[in-house]
Amino acid sequence: MRQLCGKKAEINPIIVDKHIQCIYNVSIMTNISTLNIRIDSNIKKEAKEVFGELGLTISAAVNAYLRNVIRTKKVSFSLLNEPSDYFTKSLKEAKENRKKGLVSPAFENAEDALSWLKDHKAKYANSI
Repeated sequence: MRQLCGKKAEINPIIVDKHIQCIYNVSIMTNISTLNIRIDSNIKKEAKEVFGELGLTISAAVNAYLRNVIRTKKVSFSLLNEPSDYFTKSLKEAKENRKKGLVSPAFENAEDALSWLKDHKAKYANSI
């Protein structure tokens, strides 16, 4: 019996493979860090399925994405889903108001801006 990767084992092809894998893992894993993130469980499940179909793990996909961010110095992703009806309606209304020259007043702080947005009777203070 010999010690291989911290385990007693007999020398045979299977053990030799485990020994090589252990050495390989030790040399590769020296620069590995763990990244803990919180994510909606449904998103994780769906992402795992998609990555699985592509032959990737979530870890491999995140690593590839982060490497791309480092390489390009850009954070990019696409939203393939159609915007909600509410968003589309709001955007259309905003474009129409802009064409009419109606814009919101200037605000000194975020609280005033949010109050104005929540006030259904708020008036446009200036026009362009």
